[in-house]
Amino acid sequence: MASDARLAAQAVDALRTLGGVGTASELATQARAAQWALDDAAFELGGGRYSVEQRNQLAEQLDKLASALRADSGEPFIVDAAD
Repeated sequence: MASDARLAAQAVDALRTLGGVGTASELATQARAAQWALDDAAFELGGGRYSVEQRNQLAEQLDKLASALRADSGEPFIVDAAD
């Protein structure tokens, strides 16, 4: 599974590069990274292969995402493409 994690990290880096530096794009990147981490965790937990350290790292990642979701950046999350 290490190769999947490496690919996910590369994809997150690419999303950050493509998305620019806006708060909305960073939030989307964090959400996607958390989704991938949760997918991996669900697979590994089911097989009894997810360590306490991995669970703690995932919990930290989810805490950061939760904080970002609660933050009010002042940026709109819905952009009207007609403008």
